Amino acid sequence: MDLRPGRNGLPCLTLMTRDGARADIYADGAHVTSWIPAGGSERLFLSEVSEFTPGRAIRGGVPLVFPQFSGEGALPKHGFARNQMWELDDVAVGADRAVARFSLEDNEATRAIWPSRFHATCTVVIGGDALSVTLGIRNTDVGPFTFAAALHTYLAVQDCRLVNVTGLTDLAYRDAALGDPPGTSPRLDTEPAVRFQAEVDRVYYGAGPVRVNEPGRTLAIAAEGLPDVVVWNPGPGLAAQLKDLPPNGHLSFICVEAAVIGRPVLLAPGQSWQGTQHLRTA
Repeated sequence: MDLRPGRNGLPCLTLMTRDGARADIYADGAHVTSWIPAGGSERLFLSEVSEFTPGRAIRGGVPLVFPQFSGEGALPKHGFARNQMWELDDVAVGADRAVARFSLEDNEATRAIWPSRFHATCTVVIGGDALSVTLGIRNTDVGPFTFAAALHTYLAVQDCRLVNVTGLTDLAYRDAALGDPPGTSPRLDTEPAVRFQAEVDRVYYGAGPVRVNEPGRTLAIAAEGLPDVVVWNPGPGLAAQLKDLPPNGHLSFICVEAAVIGRPVLLAPGQSWQGTQHLRTA
């Protein structure tokens, strides 16, 4: 399997397994834009009006957030990993799964805004009813650095107003939609589920597995090395301001993101870290 021209000619890999599972991954951002489980239908949202322009974030799929979450620092929003062209290192197709590995190293553009040297990897595994995405970071610099990271997963839904996310009850969180700044004293979620009747922009700390429930289907989400969970939907007001969303596009997705935000990762020279998000249909 090789890279081929995708939308607007951007290099894209179509990863397929023998059981019929499929994923599209763009080298621009090592960005998974489509995931179809074996015998199933599309489970990731991708905006039909996303630009697909080099250096511009793709709206949908699984953007890689590194080394900054959102606008919580001096870097561009969500850092730069999602806006860099990654190298395809390896593709392997076995009896029941397929694996693609991409890599990114610091370059003049990244060092101009974040001076640290690093080696990043993105590993995508599909097969049967599951998708796993792993972000790995190795410190190749002479000094330590800290970072935040997230797998900003856009899940396709029929109508977000009919969706709920369970598994977050009794957890501490902050909600940017309610004006909570970083570092604010957290709220405690006592509700049985998160629902999407208006804008939701929450970071849950120390979360475990969650489930996304909608009429007729469920998605199970688990993570390793990414202790926090971001739950986001822009709601109608903010969505109307996003030029890369179609009218009422917010109704067709929710984001559930495995992340490390509350306690950023500290890496000494030569040290490595990795975080994985697992999606499985149920």
